[in-house]
Amino acid sequence: FPADEFWDALLGLRSQMINLVSYTSSQGDPVLRVELAKQLQTRAIAAQPDEILVTSGVTQALSLLMQTLCRPGDSVAVEQPTYLGLLHTIKAQGLHAVGVPFDDEGPQLDELERVIHQHRPRFFYTIPSFQNPTGSCMSLGRRQALLALAQHAGILLVEDDIYAPLAYDQPPPPALKALDSNSVVVHVSSFAKIFMPGLRIGYMVAPAPIHQSLLSMRRAT
Repeated sequence: FPADEFWDALLGLRSQMINLVSYTSSQGDPVLRVELAKQLQTRAIAAQPDEILVTSGVTQALSLLMQTLCRPGDSVAVEQPTYLGLLHTIKAQGLHAVGVPFDDEGPQLDELERVIHQHRPRFFYTIPSFQNPTGSCMSLGRRQALLALAQHAGILLVEDDIYAPLAYDQPPPPALKALDSNSVVVHVSSFAKIFMPGLRIGYMVAPAPIHQSLLSMRRAT
């Protein structure tokens, strides 16, 4: 980790220390949200600072979503296999995970459609770029078809974009949120994989109808 550079940055902020260690907005530091909006532009996501919610990593973002959108006993659709930490969070919230298998292009949409009709999940969680644990990337065509299905079926997509910045040989695939013209995607990410995981800097951009509810839950927790 860039520990020396980080420490130098802290020393450079000594004159602002009183402000830095005081209470700030539950939505996250306003200056940080301005910088996060700039970072999101690199993923072709147009989000204003007031539309961004800072969280303690992706895990808290996912937990807030479940507490806001779900009730104990509800189902959540997930890729199969998927991020183990998510399954622990689902279990802790008293929810049920329903797996959706995927092929070389991404989640199998006929299976997702069946799950939607049979289980009525509150949302579908996906890691479209460098999926955990497989490392696979969803094709552009499958991304577009997934968005169309979500719009048609009225289901929310939760996109975990945490691994996208790890692209080396070429730019990462477009974020689902960048392709989302119908406000069906919640975009979550963090700096855990590219900066310092211990800082717990995560963030979330959600459709306007649920943003305020998420902020209220953030204050409560």
